[in-house]
Amino acid sequence: MLEQNNLELRKKAYEIIQRKGSDISLKFENSDLKTLLHELDVYQAELEAQNEELRDKEAKLYNSQLEYESLFMDATMGFVLLDNKLEIQNINNMARAYFAYRFLNEKNKMFISLIARNGIESFFNWIDKKEYLKKHLEIDLLCDSGAKSFRLDAKPYLLKDKWIVLTLENIENEKLFALKRLENYKAVLYTLADLIEKRDPYTAGHSKRVATYAKKIANKMHLPKEKCDMIYEAGILHDIGKIVIPDSILLKPSRLNDNEFKIIKQHSSIGYELLSKVNDFNEIANIIHFHHERVDGLGYPKGLKSNEIPLESKILAVADAFDSMTTNRIYEKRRSVHDALEELNDYKNIMYDSNIVDVAIEVLSKEKIEEDISQNPISQMESARFSYFYNDQLTHLYNINYLDFIINQRIFGEYNYFHVLSLKNFSEYNKKFGWIEGDRYLKNVATILKDLFLDSDNLIFRVFGDDFVVLTKDKNTIDLENFSILDDEIVKIKLVSHFIVDLDIHILKDIDKLGI
Repeated sequence: MLEQNNLELRKKAYEIIQRKGSDISLKFENSDLKTLLHELDVYQAELEAQNEELRDKEAKLYNSQLEYESLFMDATMGFVLLDNKLEIQNINNMARAYFAYRFLNEKNKMFISLIARNGIESFFNWIDKKEYLKKHLEIDLLCDSGAKSFRLDAKPYLLKDKWIVLTLENIENEKLFALKRLENYKAVLYTLADLIEKRDPYTAGHSKRVATYAKKIANKMHLPKEKCDMIYEAGILHDIGKIVIPDSILLKPSRLNDNEFKIIKQHSSIGYELLSKVNDFNEIANIIHFHHERVDGLGYPKGLKSNEIPLESKILAVADAFDSMTTNRIYEKRRSVHDALEELNDYKNIMYDSNIVDVAIEVLSKEKIEEDISQNPISQMESARFSYFYNDQLTHLYNINYLDFIINQRIFGEYNYFHVLSLKNFSEYNKKFGWIEGDRYLKNVATILKDLFLDSDNLIFRVFGDDFVVLTKDKNTIDLENFSILDDEIVKIKLVSHFIVDLDIHILKDIDKLGI
């Protein structure tokens, strides 16, 4: 624009001189001179305005450069400018602070000199294949305090052909945070295991053993360490769903009926629902969900078959079954390791995965199972919870559940004699006098038995409504005269006594076969 204005002014001046002739001073008219001077003033004003604009643009450019340098150099994230030979052309203060000074004082330092040996190949692949356009790279860089983990991002540098800008984000703190989170996760894990223990001591002991057995099987199958660890953690928590199962089912000292079994079968799904709400437990939740599936498709909760069942769940199923069989239950004596493994083998390709059973037999055949592993209550708190099943609510004597427990476990101890007191025709008594009077009669019988035997640490049970059983250490006979105050023309009190060792254990469960 300046050049154009200058040319126009010169042209006009030349035209004036040509018109007036050689004597410019005489021939110049006053009006022409004024016009020329005016145009020169305008030109000068325009020139000054343009100079001002240039100075302003120069200042803005300078300020922009300072701003860029400030943003680049003082950014809270590390930046490195690389040329097409991967040589460092510029590096900001944050990135500079990460690395040893000996690296940074050299001109045109290759960036790979800052990369730990195990990450060089990954870095070259990332650059050569332009993977940096799609994803970041996590890599160890050689800092002045040793190797640290960084997350690299890269973008083409628009002002330089084939140059790239690297963004360096120190993720060492992230790793420390992840490690701390893992520690917290494990703390939560074992807190949950402790919660299960307090909910059901048998389940806790069982869970820890299952976890150990399952991990041993997984290790023998050469699964990755992280898989083995996950299986162990799933074993610890595989019965967590039982937390919401009622005591009346969970602690029942006899086999469950169909309805009760339907309820307890829900524990695997409940456990899954509880754990799947936490991201860190998602994979474990899935393992737990299917640990009661069978390879023949007759398991629960989904009826999955064979390869539909996660491998980890199938391992857990074998470990779970093995521990259940080698543990004393309230309603069933434990089996030997040999017998338990034989049963696992018998159910290969039916309930359990054949390959897993083969490995389990190899791994678990040398297991030494403690003799006292049992579901029996071992503390006052546990006994109090179990007492729900053992106490007759009307008479406050022991009930049939506790008698069954003693018979099944053959834990008679010092009790040698088995006495049965039967109230014949008691149903007729109830019909004539009503249930309230009938209950009063039963309470009176219980009171008499307590007065006779309770002080001697004998065991008294009310069974089948109108029968009573007493276990005594000595051959104490029950004198029926003690019940004369209850004499009634309808109810006839009958008594039989037996030496326990002379009786078949199964007969003790059938009052009618004891000769009353």
